[in-house]
Amino acid sequence: AYYGPPGRHPNGPKADLDLIVPMLIKKSAETNGFIADEANRALMAMAASVSEGRVICALAACASHRNPQARAKAAIHLSRALESMGWRRVLQMKELDKVVQAFGALNSEGLSETRSATRHGLVSLIRESRGQCADVQERLERLLRRQLSEKDRRKLMDAVDASTAGTFPAALEDTSESPMTRRSSLRPSCASRHGTSAGTHRSHG
Repeated sequence: AYYGPPGRHPNGPKADLDLIVPMLIKKSAETNGFIADEANRALMAMAASVSEGRVICALAACASHRNPQARAKAAIHLSRALESMGWRRVLQMKELDKVVQAFGALNSEGLSETRSATRHGLVSLIRESRGQCADVQERLERLLRRQLSEKDRRKLMDAVDASTAGTFPAALEDTSESPMTRRSSLRPSCASRHGTSAGTHRSHG
């Protein structure tokens, strides 16, 4: 698979992305270490070379893969790609609905690595949204309510509340253990965040 600069490949890197990414996700879940490593490298190269929207769409589509191990790899690669893009930027993107839909589908998976990668992504989005203005927070909250059960959504809120230094393992441990104690809404007043730089700019479309 070629994921270099557009124009050097006869069809461009986007031509067969929707076919190649599911294949690479499946190969990345294989027990053969060499094949899995090469597939993972190809996926990372793709994420670095293709437009952000295309990366999200291609990886999010793999959330419905028939193979649970492949779904785990999809969750991991999607979470890594989003982190590389920056959670603040992801919140501004039109593909945010695809991100939340994919994570919502993966949040109740049986494999712990799938759930961990998924909850890392969701917790990171929620945490970042709390420094944004109300319209960004409300959009994310609507998507979360649409894709997650109330119980799961509240566990994620607790995880964000419990994480003090942005340490994702601690946040994830709390999603399965802690009771709902506080916040069930994403919307603190924007006025209360007036001094933060994240809450005063919407530079990405």
